[in-house]
Amino acid sequence: MSACTVTQISNEEINTKVEQKEDIENNVIIEKQEKEELCPKKINKTAGMIYEKRNNCVYFEGGLIKDIDYDTFEDLGYYYAKDKKSIIFWGGRKLDFDYNTFKVLNHYAYDKNHVYYQGRFLIDYNESFQSFNEKYAQDKNNVYYGLSIIKEADLETFLAIDEAFAEDKNYLFRFGKIYSVNVHNNNLPELIEYLDFGYYLYKDRIYYKGIYLQKILNNDYKILKDRLAIIGNFVYSGENIIEEADAKTFEHLGYGYSKDKNNVYLHDKIVEGADPATFNVFAD
Repeated sequence: MSACTVTQISNEEINTKVEQKEDIENNVIIEKQEKEELCPKKINKTAGMIYEKRNNCVYFEGGLIKDIDYDTFEDLGYYYAKDKKSIIFWGGRKLDFDYNTFKVLNHYAYDKNHVYYQGRFLIDYNESFQSFNEKYAQDKNNVYYGLSIIKEADLETFLAIDEAFAEDKNYLFRFGKIYSVNVHNNNLPELIEYLDFGYYLYKDRIYYKGIYLQKILNNDYKILKDRLAIIGNFVYSGENIIEEADAKTFEHLGYGYSKDKNNVYLHDKIVEGADPATFNVFAD
């Protein structure tokens, strides 16, 4: 039987190994802390920014995106982005799209294989596909509203008016659904009237980007700038009523400011302390 040799390890060697292990663990902790300090998980996002690059870090809506290459990161618009390796959507969901042929149109995008809407598969790609705007699209087979097929749409005469309204020889569509029969045989000016800044008049009803606001009497409306409108006894900012506004004395001043007999407004908010009697806006 061969002899078994036992190697004695001194207390000094044991202490050295323990210290080395502690140093490695401490270095890992320090590196992690330094990375977290450099790339905090949350930041105060810059207004109007979806993707944002700061200090070699990339953020989506103020939240850190992990596993992304800072130097090659590119915002493609409409929540799409890419780096040298991947295409991502909505801040981190990596998409199995063809990298070299991928192209963003708006909410619609495509590669050599497929057409997508907001990062989701719509159809197999074909060269006849076209996007009218962020909502309506068409190819040789169908008309689309987002991910939905408008089965009633006539391919030959279909026309998108905006992101809410569309028409063909048979129907007026609103949000991709039949809204009424097109009694004017595709004569758009008689069917629906674009007023300005997203407002439409259809018969005796006014809409903002397809959202119904109210009926009118005797053409009692006035479309102002900065998405403002006076309709009947109400003042609107887009689809929202400015509750405090007095329609009879309301006037648009410019640069986002308006006033009535009671208040001064910046867009749809009251400017506290401003005197409507003396307030005015001067051009540069």
